[in-house]
Amino acid sequence: MVAFNGWANVAMLAGEVKDAEKTVPWALLRGILGVIGLYLMANIAYLYVLPISDIVSANSAAHPAASSVASRAALAALGPRIGVSLTVLFMVSALETLHCNLMSVPRVFYAMARYGLMPAALGRVDPTARTPAVSILTVALVGALLAVVGSYDRLSSMATFGNLLFFALNAGGLIRWSSSTTGSPRRGIHL
Repeated sequence: MVAFNGWANVAMLAGEVKDAEKTVPWALLRGILGVIGLYLMANIAYLYVLPISDIVSANSAAHPAASSVASRAALAALGPRIGVSLTVLFMVSALETLHCNLMSVPRVFYAMARYGLMPAALGRVDPTARTPAVSILTVALVGALLAVVGSYDRLSSMATFGNLLFFALNAGGLIRWSSSTTGSPRRGIHL
């Protein structure tokens, strides 16, 4: 669920993209196909490099102290000296994800505040940086609080639940919208 949520981030920023009707669909398509390709290649590499017993006993709720499948595959394929480099690469990846979320999610709060759906302070723009600084700071503080309070597994479970809830609400809204535009609700679909 969390492997690629970039499609949602692209949609959040679509209002700021020039020629969004052409650019955004292609960005979504290329991004989703790229992530699917990388995901498939990584899993093929894991199966090629590691025996199934190593994959099954990798880090999970059943084996919380074990190393990850990616870490085991990298060590098996590239040797023990790759450990430090792999840790740095994982850290950079996490920081890139944080950066994308800190640039996209606050814009939703900003837009909602402009329409009166969130506190007005979240709709203010910093005069020098011309960014929704209060919204960015709010998201950063909530994220930091969650990081201090919970474990990675808890945070990923919360993010997955939030994503599922968001997707379900979007699907429900789409179904309701499509039934209202046809003039009569579709049989069996009532929200």
